[in-house]
Amino acid sequence: MNEHAGLGALLVELGKHRYEIVHTGSGDGDCHLSEAVVRSIELEHTYLLTASDGWIQAMQTLVEAGVLESSPYMHQALHLALRLHARFLGCRFGFDEDNNLAVQYDIYPDMTTEHVLLALGQLYYVGSSTFVLFEEVFGGKTVDDAPIDLALADASQPAASSTTMT
Repeated sequence: MNEHAGLGALLVELGKHRYEIVHTGSGDGDCHLSEAVVRSIELEHTYLLTASDGWIQAMQTLVEAGVLESSPYMHQALHLALRLHARFLGCRFGFDEDNNLAVQYDIYPDMTTEHVLLALGQLYYVGSSTFVLFEEVFGGKTVDDAPIDLALADASQPAASSTTMT
């Protein structure tokens, strides 16, 4: 990143915008830091940031692997994730290294701090807007296009108290 000399410098910038560092790991010093967990003080959401080859991936867990794997509705949840992924929401759904279902945003090397803040805001919006849909699926309900449209159209809906199913 031109503005940031890596993930460490980005964390310093995020700290100026009401984000706190929860954990850092996998690196030998600030300029080689490869992952960090940050929390929005304002929204109380956590994000995993991983760095590789100048790119940073921001990720928010939606459904923990244990919940997904033990649920009789796992296939319906994966189908919902694919349907949401096809909506071009500015981010994507995928799995982290622990097989948790997550919403992810790839931050390219030249993004400014403002763009990174917008990316984290997009993750928050998508995560909090779709969390209720995953709750419905795990409750045995079929989620068709109408509830998806409603969840994504109503940015003012209150976010769930936790946006990770544990």
